[in-house]
Amino acid sequence: MTKVSIIIPVYNCAPYIDRCIRSLMMQTYKDIDIIAINDGSPDNSSSIIEALAAEDTRITLITQENQGVCVARNNGIAAATGDYLLFVDGDDYVDPDYIESLVTAAQKNNSDLVITGYKTEDFETGKYTETIPTSYTSGTDEMWAYRIMGVLARLYRRAFWDEYHFAFTLEKNVRAEDLPISLCANYLAKNITIVKASGYHYIQHEGSAMTRFQGLKNFSFPKLAFEEVAEALKTSSDHNGRDFMVYGILKTFAQFSFNLAKGADKQTKKELNDYFVKFIKDNAPDYRKCWRSAKRGNLPFYIRVAVALFVLRCSLY
Repeated sequence: MTKVSIIIPVYNCAPYIDRCIRSLMMQTYKDIDIIAINDGSPDNSSSIIEALAAEDTRITLITQENQGVCVARNNGIAAATGDYLLFVDGDDYVDPDYIESLVTAAQKNNSDLVITGYKTEDFETGKYTETIPTSYTSGTDEMWAYRIMGVLARLYRRAFWDEYHFAFTLEKNVRAEDLPISLCANYLAKNITIVKASGYHYIQHEGSAMTRFQGLKNFSFPKLAFEEVAEALKTSSDHNGRDFMVYGILKTFAQFSFNLAKGADKQTKKELNDYFVKFIKDNAPDYRKCWRSAKRGNLPFYIRVAVALFVLRCSLY
């Protein structure tokens, strides 16, 4: 069987990490290695992982000083020996056939990238909302690749990851650190496959990253990482639909501009919007044509409005 390496960054995950790792131990697909990176957690996450590793030799624990999720993931990738890479956060968990469904799809279609859906689930109540992708057709309907954009709920071929030297940014105190990789992967991957399921459980609780985020008051946008996105746009001759890639960038910038920038002061917001507009005009001067093409797809109303407003803003600058 083809081996899958699962990378799990762990920070203060004691209430959740046992369920997370056991959901991987119980997978129907057995040829895996589980690499948990304890990012300097002051709680007892490490001891819980050590106890699980005593039960299952497929589990490896890496311990590092607190350096953030990006360093943790990069260190996990460096230790991985699998043919595929899969990312799971330490407070999340997956269904028993999650990995098997992704690997089967990857092997059937010789895919560099497989994308699937997820459930956004409340830890206390168990209530969830479901996001399930429906289709992907290269060159004509790539929208779902840009609607599920996080590093989670994605399976990457390791050779593809290494070919393009993907790595998580080392910029300090940034959010959306995984979006530049997702954008580039969407643009460059061969034979992207969609799995119409929602086997990844994305847990929300008081200490989760999205709950703690609260806009850009204490965090910033990963500008350095987006230089790789610009490079891909300018230099890649073998790629998927450019119109959809530019749409993905517009969508990301619109989301930050109109939603995630809350909490920042006026000057920070202005500097961020100036950066977004300059990036678009320098790297995608055909953004209006790309948007006209991409918006023919089945977009949620709120995304359509947000991107349309951002495109208008770019046009007026």
